[in-house]
Amino acid sequence: MKPTAIISRFMKCRTCPDDRIWSQEIDRRIIALRLEGPATLYGSQEEFVDRYSGRFPAVALDASEADFTEEMIPADAASPRDFRAGVLYATFRRYPTVYPTVDIAVFRTGYREILLARKENETKYRLPGGFTDPSDDSFEMAALRELGEECGNIDVAELTYLGSCRIDDWRYHGSSDTIMTHLYACILVDGEPVASDDVAELRWFEMEKLNAGHFVPEHQPLFEMLEEFWQEER
Repeated sequence: MKPTAIISRFMKCRTCPDDRIWSQEIDRRIIALRLEGPATLYGSQEEFVDRYSGRFPAVALDASEADFTEEMIPADAASPRDFRAGVLYATFRRYPTVYPTVDIAVFRTGYREILLARKENETKYRLPGGFTDPSDDSFEMAALRELGEECGNIDVAELTYLGSCRIDDWRYHGSSDTIMTHLYACILVDGEPVASDDVAELRWFEMEKLNAGHFVPEHQPLFEMLEEFWQEER
């Protein structure tokens, strides 16, 4: 009898908000391994077992005393149990983090069209952008860097700051952490945008035909900010 392959603690990778698509992606990766025997998936009940709907059996795995091996604990720790309690205390007492991001609205043809991005496994669109980096000298520099990473070699006119808002990002649901983004607008001067990095598609949309329903939920507040700016510039 062929041995059973155990896929241990297959955590919910936060790259897709759709649990069905996420489950299909896990199945695809497991099948690509060409395992000799059946596979069993292990994970937490709430974040994995209750969300996974793929073809493989999923079993809840709860942490136990045996999971904390002596090798994980510093040699000078007075008590392994006290050390673990300290780690848990520090984790739960951690001050909530606000992650700064930037999003960029790129217009052309006199603000009649706007460039939107779509990520893999998503059916709706978003503005190009991403997290700021410690190496960025300013939010404006972060915006230009993200624009180059996701849209390729393009030239844009000077960035116009439109405002900021909190983003209800699905990756942080159930967490005290959140995202605060800074929204910029600019005009395309030269070059043809090419989808790069984690962007699967770039597409020009006519502003007059856009509504909030074209956007992923977390970027719908940004569209409301853009509409007001667009009405003044058109």
